[in-house]
Amino acid sequence: MPQVHTPADSTDFARVEDPKTAGGALLELGVYPINWIFQAIYDVLPAEHRKPPAVAALAKKHRSGVDEQTTVLLSFPRPAEYGGDAHGVATCGLPAHGSRWRDALDQPAVRIVGDDGDLELFYPAFRPTRTRLTTKDGEILVKDWPHKGPGEGSGFFNWYGKERLKEGEARGMALQADEAAVCVREGRGESRVQGLEESLQVMEVLDEVRRQIGLVYPEEVESAEYP
Repeated sequence: MPQVHTPADSTDFARVEDPKTAGGALLELGVYPINWIFQAIYDVLPAEHRKPPAVAALAKKHRSGVDEQTTVLLSFPRPAEYGGDAHGVATCGLPAHGSRWRDALDQPAVRIVGDDGDLELFYPAFRPTRTRLTTKDGEILVKDWPHKGPGEGSGFFNWYGKERLKEGEARGMALQADEAAVCVREGRGESRVQGLEESLQVMEVLDEVRRQIGLVYPEEVESAEYP
């Protein structure tokens, strides 16, 4: 497997571009579309029919050695009564000229295509703000999904990037943090939404993608030894 070379001047790399901080498109962004593929194709099956997918991946490398653009094709084996094998395609990439996330707000980040219609989830993939369902009969159903925080008067202030949010407003991974807090409170060792078995399946897909595109990090990042 090819090794990643870290240039001597790597201090000018942003966190998402730096091998020393496990940067790259796959681990920064690719995990979200891959999770959506699992939810749309894998989760809907009874447990006895859930099989790990075949994986094919291609990537373009950044000058730092991490992946700049990566495309992943997943092929899930499924019984004929559930439609047979199903494919999912995940793409991810680092911004070419700084962050353009504001330009993407009106674009779907996830598209699920089925026999009875298409479902689009709008940017960002880790907390969609809007969905659009188009049925096979041509009916279009649009719904907003606001992510409310504790609200005004709570004394809670948060930042999203360099933007200071309104009092009580939550963004980022607030829903994931809430689920983790509920698990701790209830003494559960895994999420009600995504269990450990599926989490391991996703991680195995990420590892296989890394193997195929030759994405290897420095030893201090790769090592499982602590400290």
